[in-house]
Amino acid sequence: MFYKIKPTFNQTLWAGEKLKYRYHKNSDLESISDSYEFSLDEGYMPSVEIGDRLVSVKDYIKNNNLGKNLEGKEPNLFVRLIEATENMPVEVSPTDDYAIIRYNKLGGSKLWYILDVEDDAYIYLGFNNDYTEEQVLSSVADGRILTMMNKVPVRSGDFYRVPAGIIYAIGKGVTLYEASQGADLSIRIYDYDRLDPSINIDEATKVLKYNQYVVNTQIDRKAKVLHAGRYYEVTKFNIFDKYNLKFNENSFSVVTVSRGSLKAEELDIKRGESILVEPNELIHFEGKGELLIARVADYGIGLDVGGTSIKGAIIDDQANKIAEFKTPTESEKGEAIIVDHMRECYLGLLDESGFPRNYFTKVGVGFPGNIDTINGIVKFSNNLGLTNSPIADLLGKQLGIEVIIDNDANCAALGEYYYTDKRKYHDMYLITLGTGVGGGAIIGGKLFKGGQGSISEVGHMKVKSDKYKCTCGQYGCFEGLLSLKRLKMDVDELRNDPNTGLGELISDDDKPLKIFQYDEENKAAAEYAKKYQNNLLLGLVNVCNLFQPEIIVLGGGVSYVISKYIPLLERKMNAYKYSGYDAPKVRLVQATLGNEAGAYGAAALTKI
Repeated sequence: MFYKIKPTFNQTLWAGEKLKYRYHKNSDLESISDSYEFSLDEGYMPSVEIGDRLVSVKDYIKNNNLGKNLEGKEPNLFVRLIEATENMPVEVSPTDDYAIIRYNKLGGSKLWYILDVEDDAYIYLGFNNDYTEEQVLSSVADGRILTMMNKVPVRSGDFYRVPAGIIYAIGKGVTLYEASQGADLSIRIYDYDRLDPSINIDEATKVLKYNQYVVNTQIDRKAKVLHAGRYYEVTKFNIFDKYNLKFNENSFSVVTVSRGSLKAEELDIKRGESILVEPNELIHFEGKGELLIARVADYGIGLDVGGTSIKGAIIDDQANKIAEFKTPTESEKGEAIIVDHMRECYLGLLDESGFPRNYFTKVGVGFPGNIDTINGIVKFSNNLGLTNSPIADLLGKQLGIEVIIDNDANCAALGEYYYTDKRKYHDMYLITLGTGVGGGAIIGGKLFKGGQGSISEVGHMKVKSDKYKCTCGQYGCFEGLLSLKRLKMDVDELRNDPNTGLGELISDDDKPLKIFQYDEENKAAAEYAKKYQNNLLLGLVNVCNLFQPEIIVLGGGVSYVISKYIPLLERKMNAYKYSGYDAPKVRLVQATLGNEAGAYGAAALTKI
């Protein structure tokens, strides 16, 4: 179910008429400065329209399911629309730690999404240089404080995150959407020449961050996630005609139409109006408009350790990537350096996203090799040169949280399954083609590890006699035939043979994958491409015969380059597998998440 929200209003010195007439706020007030769309604070609390009754948001929440992300707790969410016909006061929001001690409330960050602007409209956000407390106090006393702040010109559609401790003000001529934590807890610093008894500069100095604040001026106007934090998330969604929008099953949503107008089922929603949507609701929208969706999200954090780099990501429960970070692996320097870089990647993700150090209680790690998932030990990683390494324990001691570790290909399979449309399949197998060759199995909708956690080491099944030794020390491995290392060896050999003509097409600096670009114009390239496909086909048929999956997914960096061969490989694989076309067809597709599947899957380890 979903219900239209009836907001409450406020009229201040900077109130105007836009919210009334352009954003459809029905009020007896002559002008409106604030329209409170969602709040549990008694002074701002709106209601929801249920049939012919008005029910306060607080009463509604007491008696309805809000989703598993809110089990046992009230939402800490505050949403309002603001119009400023004059410069608004200069303020700062306190950190949670300070606000809890001082007010028994949470402080925290805000999101501003610019709805409307007059000519030459600005916001003021953060200091434009490093200052001392004395300099700030002096500037407040003589009215110079705005000259010490970043004056940021704004346009409709821009959005800005306002962290706790950062000085801010909304300038004249700006109408915006604001989401924040709890009630609107802020400390006023300066109010021009207006007599304002609420100014508390002494308290503000205790929470202000005096260093220079760099405003993100490269606003991504196509961004879907506008803000992600421990208490609320805001996403943007555009509808251009008709769309069936499925809302998250884990949280209720406060949906505001920021542009245009829409019909939700039989309910008309105009610009500026909001609805409260229950978890897991499917709504048919018609019309053209933009939605701002505030909800309480859940997040996972994961690290994907590779041969050359460690890639980390924070993923929300709608498969949105909130933050990413990358560091070198430097495996040649040994275990301790690898763990140091993993820690660096984890902390970089927190800094990138703004999540506090104590938010996550566990982190998932995808690691190449044979992994003892129960004890968190890398038993053998031929590509990183580790044996019996207690990676989970070493990283856990540095971070002070639980570390869940699994094979990197298992993680890639889990990420592709958990965060994409592959969930519609009962059984799935993923093969990664990159520095090495790995595999992961989903059986019965769950990651299949086997008794020792390494059942899916498909890269080291023996498929063909071969003169070169695999990095595992054996001959004839699937990985030994298809890895990037082997590909480079083969291409260098062909390139250095003057009879192939490849030396003129592929230089020393080119990646070996370039050989597949010339499979139609160079005979040697065509023969090698066919050889590579046949070697890949051996592994695909074996996987079909061993696991009988409904779908096989090809991931890793090589998969992008050879994706043009997938239709042919699929036909041959189904012809050559046991029972051929008499058995159910197995689909062969390229991974949706590509090289990011490992980090996604590592994050999913913390959720399954």
